[in-house]
Amino acid sequence: MRNKGVVVVLTIIITALCLYFLSFTLVSRKIQQQAIDQATDKDGSVNLDKKQAYLDSLWNKPVYNLFGIGYTYKEVKDNELSMGLDLQGGMHVVLEISPVDIVRGLSGNNQDPGFVQALQKASEQEKKSNANFTTVFYNAFKEVNPGKTLAPFFTSTANKDINLSDSDDKVLKFLTKEINNSIDRSYTILKTRIDQFGTSQPNIQRLASSGRIQIEIPGADNPQRVRKLLQGVARLEFWEIVEPYDPQISQALMAVNQYLVKEQNAKKVEKQPAQTLSTEKKEIKKDTTKSALEKQLSKASTDSAKSKSSLDSLRSATSSPLFALMTQQGSFMYATKDTATINAIFRRSEIRTLMPRTIGWRWDVKADPDVTPGVEDIKLNFISLGRGSKPLLTGDVITDARSDFDQYGRPSVSMTMNVTGAQKWAKITAAASSKQPQGRIAILLDDYVYTAPTVQGEIPNGNSQITGSFTPEEAKDLALVLKAGSLPAPTRIVEQAIVGPSLGKIAQNQGLISMACGLGLIVIFMVAYYSRGGWVANIALLFNIFFILGILAQYNAALTLPGIAGIVLTMAMAVDANVVIYERIKEELKIGRRLREAIKKGYERAFATIFDSNLTTFLTGMFLFIFGQGPLKGFAIVLMIGIVTSFFSAVYISRVIVEWFVRKGDDTKFSFESPLANLVRKRGEFNFIKNRYKAYAFSGSIMVIGFIIIAFQGLNMGVDFKGGRSYVVSFSKPIVATDMKIALDESFKNSSVEVKNYGSDHRMRVTTSYLIDDESDGADDHVRNALIEAVEKFSGLKHSVNDMQLDEGHFTVSSSLKVSPTIADDIKNSAFKASIYSLIAIFIFILIRFKKWQFSTGAIVSTAHDALFVIAVFGIAHAFGLSFEIDQIFIAALLTIIGYSINDTVIIFDRIREYMSFGANHDRPKLFNDAINSTLSRTLITSGTVLVVVIVLLIFGGEVLRGFSFALMIGMFIGTYSSIFIASPIVLDFDRVPTTPDTSKTTA
Repeated sequence: MRNKGVVVVLTIIITALCLYFLSFTLVSRKIQQQAIDQATDKDGSVNLDKKQAYLDSLWNKPVYNLFGIGYTYKEVKDNELSMGLDLQGGMHVVLEISPVDIVRGLSGNNQDPGFVQALQKASEQEKKSNANFTTVFYNAFKEVNPGKTLAPFFTSTANKDINLSDSDDKVLKFLTKEINNSIDRSYTILKTRIDQFGTSQPNIQRLASSGRIQIEIPGADNPQRVRKLLQGVARLEFWEIVEPYDPQISQALMAVNQYLVKEQNAKKVEKQPAQTLSTEKKEIKKDTTKSALEKQLSKASTDSAKSKSSLDSLRSATSSPLFALMTQQGSFMYATKDTATINAIFRRSEIRTLMPRTIGWRWDVKADPDVTPGVEDIKLNFISLGRGSKPLLTGDVITDARSDFDQYGRPSVSMTMNVTGAQKWAKITAAASSKQPQGRIAILLDDYVYTAPTVQGEIPNGNSQITGSFTPEEAKDLALVLKAGSLPAPTRIVEQAIVGPSLGKIAQNQGLISMACGLGLIVIFMVAYYSRGGWVANIALLFNIFFILGILAQYNAALTLPGIAGIVLTMAMAVDANVVIYERIKEELKIGRRLREAIKKGYERAFATIFDSNLTTFLTGMFLFIFGQGPLKGFAIVLMIGIVTSFFSAVYISRVIVEWFVRKGDDTKFSFESPLANLVRKRGEFNFIKNRYKAYAFSGSIMVIGFIIIAFQGLNMGVDFKGGRSYVVSFSKPIVATDMKIALDESFKNSSVEVKNYGSDHRMRVTTSYLIDDESDGADDHVRNALIEAVEKFSGLKHSVNDMQLDEGHFTVSSSLKVSPTIADDIKNSAFKASIYSLIAIFIFILIRFKKWQFSTGAIVSTAHDALFVIAVFGIAHAFGLSFEIDQIFIAALLTIIGYSINDTVIIFDRIREYMSFGANHDRPKLFNDAINSTLSRTLITSGTVLVVVIVLLIFGGEVLRGFSFALMIGMFIGTYSSIFIASPIVLDFDRVPTTPDTSKTTA
């Protein structure tokens, strides 16, 4: 093998990197277990508040030392292999920004009847259209207002870009730009709020090609608080900064410090022996006299201009944590880990009495890592609340804000105010600039300081430029923040999922059991079938799994239950490459080659086949990732990573190991044979081509029957595809699903309700369309309360909010899911696109690789056949009472089946192409039949391995993966069947050339 050293070095590097990133996961799990131990009482109950408090206390403290580098708990969490919400519990929300309100705001809330009617019509049509809102609105506007133009409705002092004479096209471009800017502003505001939420590893991302924002909050257990946080109106305010050396606060800070120092010394006295008590009392008296700190602050009150520099020596004085924890003397800059301590000080009632009522404190929105190297410093600001605790200005006076550059070419922000705001701003800036030293005005969003510029002089016209040490990105973000108050963009929750920690724990166990059982069965089979070669394949498989987990950790990807299913499936498919190689080696041995030469030829000849088959599967995963949403992305990521790592481990790592075993030329110690393999080899050859028309008839019959049933009774569409709400309710006693449905029918006012067992008769899944079209904030709570009241009345049990410990006589809502009809349509469209683009990509790739459209047609017909066959079987199963949901996970199963089927098909096509290259075209049916038979061992071994693993998923994967596993089980059968009976025969039937009669013989 050439470049063996490169493979070894690369393997070592990848292994080292995976060990490095996975080590953070081990440290994180250890700390979380310590937190659980700290929060567990004598009865075994875990106090979640204590657990979180313990983790928060370590957030910015070094907890892991690697090669002399200390990592804080925050950095450990950032680098660990995180788990998805379905494995640990939490809340998933998709927010949609309302373009109707944005357009209405841009029009100055115009009440023209025709304009209002056009907006209402556009709002309704948008739900049924895939076009962007401005196009839908324009069509509705022209329908309601023929002959009118848009410009008059948007011409105002606030919209300086629009004139009365502007064309509709220009106005539409303006509306599109403003809608996108509003979404950007909302994203910036929501990101700040989520970062301040107080949970580890929150995730927020803007969904491409839509006005939606997806948010995931692990461990969130208060949906009402989250909804309020996400949907609350942004508060943009301007406040006057009070400097610490200002006389109105310096005396108060001195008093606070004296109080805290006295308290500290008193605690020290309590811990000292009795004989030293008198001495300590003297020391306390000495400390409470006029100290260096008091002198500094007293001097500040009489000479504020000079006291700013004198404040720098405060830390050297006898001081409390308020001053001792500062990272720079007198700066009121603190390490992020110390902010909780400072907050606790100012929240104490006795401290608040020492501070002026007109003074408040606010933190900067983010830490500044440049102040003290290696420390994330964050500044504490004091603001003047005035008598009424009202801000100087609010965000509604700002008409525009944009990122700009100052006269020195540095990034800055320019903002413009309306007339009322400009007048107030002139007075505010005049007062601030007249102070000595000049005053500062803080700009706050949701109580966090984004910037606090010094006012150089009066600003009379409302046009201001804010300068500072901004990066271009920070200037853009600040401009977005400033505009947040001028153009509200209300949000609505179009998708929401809440998973309780108990269900997350169950999902974790199901995933681990599935992985362990799948791995164990594969290891046993490979050794039983390939002897020592099987051990090598198993070592390569372990490398593959290790690489997948390490790469997921490196790129901060979350591991979900569908992701675990992807790993389990990848394990089975990874074996396929080794099977192809080993069967090739055995063929080379059969024609008389020595072992070392057979290994070399086997790997070389199998390379193109493995590459082609893996690439086609990778294409399906890629389109699943591009168009998929939610759990589909997690599955697609794992599938794509698994394909790459399995190719490397099977083709390269296994070869290095195999050649190492036979390096001394002793061919007797290494074998790919076994009694089981010899038994399989004794099979006869089958005439598949001759029976192809029977196969066509069988497939056609099943699909016709299935789709007739579907036409009459439909499929069991999941919430993902039809919209609605779904709840998992856990009970402390067995419940009858039909009785529960009757009770809920009345509570949900005869809206569609479905109740079925969710893994056991102690857990039920409730799906309903009740109030799904009601987008008000109270609809979710109303439906949930109606569910709880109905269940309490029906079961006689009491509702419990404790999901982890369900006491006798109680029930709890373990998880919930809401999908609006709008997003359900988008999910269906995305699934359809993923499927279509996958088929197109496969067609093009097969055409390029095999250079004949007949091969592409055979591959597409075969894969389409597999997908339609599985759907038909789901319809037939539904008729017999086996009801599996058609949801996003089902689409993942379909695309996996397509990938697996094309993998199988490509291997047979490759053998057909090889045989055709020998010039044996005189008997095409026999050539095709021989090619199928020559690869049959590989086909059956791989199919059997994958099928066993899928059955493991079906048994141990839980309710979430039940439909997925059933679809895969049918798909594995039918995929193997179609690659033999459909794909190759279709190529033969379309590629008609003069042939001799079909003389292929059947021996079995």
